[in-house]
Amino acid sequence: MRYHLIGSTSLLNRCAEYLINNDLEVVGICSEDNAIQELCKKNRIKYSSNQNEMIETDYDVLLSVVNFQVLQDQAIRKANLYAINYHDSLLPSYAGINAATWAIYNGEQQHGATWHHIVKKIDGGDIIRQGFIPIEENETSFSLNIKCQNLGFDLFKKIIDSLVKEEKLEGNTQNFNKRSYFPLHKKFPYFSIINLFDSAYQVERMYRASNFGPS
Repeated sequence: MRYHLIGSTSLLNRCAEYLINNDLEVVGICSEDNAIQELCKKNRIKYSSNQNEMIETDYDVLLSVVNFQVLQDQAIRKANLYAINYHDSLLPSYAGINAATWAIYNGEQQHGATWHHIVKKIDGGDIIRQGFIPIEENETSFSLNIKCQNLGFDLFKKIIDSLVKEEKLEGNTQNFNKRSYFPLHKKFPYFSIINLFDSAYQVERMYRASNFGPS
């Protein structure tokens, strides 16, 4: 079974290394991350920085991991078996961008991570695996994103185990009546300026939601 990955961040690196260390065939990785380029060079894996280069490769499973690009239809169709995406929320809630940030800002008590089949609707495919994370009182976007990626990696290993065993990856249809979507351009109210009518709790939530860790 031939795997192709696309995406960014340390989670993509961890997923790629897991496949490599388990002697699974990674035929290519598409990413702009320098660490991924080095990983590909070290392991003689085809590296590409854009989807036009990626689709020149044949693959059975496409894994989209913290991928901020909208996948081309051709890239999805090239996957002979599955095209799968990681998303850092409990879909169908918080589809889109910066899910952890909005969950903290909105005062949610729990969050999570989801792997789902890729369809044309962004973050709208059937759910393969999903896990929950409680949001702590002092949670920040930085800390919650780390927890999401750790959970996502654990779920990823279970998915790969199913693929190795040649088990069919069934999915549960999302209830779009419960869907919420946050586009890239969505901002905090008042351009993130503290409003004198906001409660201390609202201001504190915005502060934690805006904390993305060391720059």
